[in-house]
Amino acid sequence: MAGGICLTFFENLYVIFTFFFTEFLSLGFMIIIEAVKAPWESFCLSKHRNMERKEEQTSMKEIYGIIRKLGITSNYKGYYFVADAIQLAMNAQDVPMKITKDVYPYLASKYKTKTLNVEHNIRTVINVCWETNRKGMAEIAGHPLNYKPTNSDFIDMVAYYLLSVQES
Repeated sequence: MAGGICLTFFENLYVIFTFFFTEFLSLGFMIIIEAVKAPWESFCLSKHRNMERKEEQTSMKEIYGIIRKLGITSNYKGYYFVADAIQLAMNAQDVPMKITKDVYPYLASKYKTKTLNVEHNIRTVINVCWETNRKGMAEIAGHPLNYKPTNSDFIDMVAYYLLSVQES
């Protein structure tokens, strides 16, 4: 066996393993096996369950409010993607999350679009914030920003800000 890839589909709660076998590599065949009891399937599924359980705890009204303070309106597709990504980040602090492997696929399946579209629309929203309200972004970050934050930096920055406001 040459290697394997784990793709987590949160909506359907199942894990697909793709394995490339050495004898089929030269022919380019790929065997897809739907796993029912993988050793770490429970880890992938528990990530989703933790996100779902805590999802109700964070008020979307608060998240939409802070995004609007930064100058973003619901005219942008990324408005909803950013809001949901911030909510995921706030609710899944105890679980390590990767934006490209966990957040983008979850949002893409939720909104029935591609992960690249999710990434692009979030980046567009951040660009608009950066061009129109750098001072507000620096206030939320808690320090001066010398460069435009990446998607994951922005989501983490806003999530941390909202959590610190909730605690105080």
